[in-house]
Amino acid sequence: MLQDKNSRIYAFDNIKFILIFLVVFGHLLEIAQGWGEERESVYRLIYSFHMPVFMFFTGWFAKFNREKIVFHFIYMYFLFQVLYQVFYHFVLRER
Repeated sequence: MLQDKNSRIYAFDNIKFILIFLVVFGHLLEIAQGWGEERESVYRLIYSFHMPVFMFFTGWFAKFNREKIVFHFIYMYFLFQVLYQVFYHFVLRER
């Protein structure tokens, strides 16, 4: 299944579609009435694997970029932590 770097593998698109459908179906099961044990079993089955599979595919297609990780994610994390601490100190703290 080796392909050109720019070509698309449609099987992965189909798998992502099925996973998204299962997420929507799982959310519908949360509000559904009836079924009882069967609904609970299907709900637990869906939620036992769909997020790990999403994470696997995200990692599969991710491109590692050290500069982006350091300057985008970590920088933004510290920036928002400082902003939150200032907000907490002046607004949320009990007097």
